[in-house]
Amino acid sequence: MFEGVVGGDEYQIIKGDEISLEMHPFAEIVDVWLRDDNGNVVFEFGTGFGAVDPRRLVLVDRPISYERKVTLSSPLRVPDIFDLRVEARVEHVIPARQDGEIVVIDTGEHTGADIVVGWRIDGRIRKDIVGLSRHSHVSLALKEAHKFARDFLPPYGPKKNRPRDEQRERLYLWEHSFKSRYREFENLSEAQELASEICNDLGISDVTVKAGRKNLTDHSYYKGGAVVLAADMVDNHTTVHEVAHHVVARLKGPRQPPHGPRFAGVLLALMVRYMGVDEAEALEKAEERDIIVDRDVLRAITARLEPQLESGLKI
Repeated sequence: MFEGVVGGDEYQIIKGDEISLEMHPFAEIVDVWLRDDNGNVVFEFGTGFGAVDPRRLVLVDRPISYERKVTLSSPLRVPDIFDLRVEARVEHVIPARQDGEIVVIDTGEHTGADIVVGWRIDGRIRKDIVGLSRHSHVSLALKEAHKFARDFLPPYGPKKNRPRDEQRERLYLWEHSFKSRYREFENLSEAQELASEICNDLGISDVTVKAGRKNLTDHSYYKGGAVVLAADMVDNHTTVHEVAHHVVARLKGPRQPPHGPRFAGVLLALMVRYMGVDEAEALEKAEERDIIVDRDVLRAITARLEPQLESGLKI
């Protein structure tokens, strides 16, 4: 059994009867990595790799004495708040149990501890990400990320002006659970044509469709009267989804989450009209997946798209 700090203090062999198991946190380990994880010692446990604070007492199985050749670097500080720079790359995204998502990010800074685990409210956020831990290895960062996804509490209390988007992830799965006429576009012009057609049919102001930045690869979004499409998401489904946000922004009524019942009603009406979706099938799938669809909004948007019907909808 060994006690001490890997870098700075030397190891000491101590007798077993000098240790109280009730007073010292023991951890069984198999092997030690030659490289550290942002100043912490990396051990291989029976359940995988893990970083251990060098001040912690550990139980080494069949230790072999070697001359110390490695001195650990001083750990780099975890940023409290940080932004995604151009060279940064999101390696993993894990939905958080409480709210938002935990992200594993390679900052691209070449510091020796470039992997940062952080929290953000959703995938559109690239600024003011909450820093949680910092690592030298993606595998260890991912292990910590799963812990944070389970235990991390978002740094805010309930806010009256930002309803919790409870059914967002379920809605994403729901809208792909029924048959539709999916079509990839050749270019943004085709996406703009569909978006303009929807706005014209509903009698609302047009929406601009534009390409996202090169590092926008895993999602598209609607913001400030514009639909921003990722390079690999230039298709009719994504366009209809984002234009649905444009429509909802012009509806009267109490504030709802971005993917709440009102949005689900608008989205389904548009998918029925412009993607050939069977409304009954989609509503059945919604019940199975616990998706709340505002059927009054669904009927009103559907009626608005039919010139011979009077919807009574105010936009």
